[in-house]
Amino acid sequence: MSRVPQKRSKQLLKVVILIF
Repeated sequence: MSRVPQKRSKQLLKVVILIF
């Protein structure tokens, strides 16, 4: 997860929130 940029992490979090 550290390797993944923060920008991507934020987008992923948004997608997860949308899915849930």
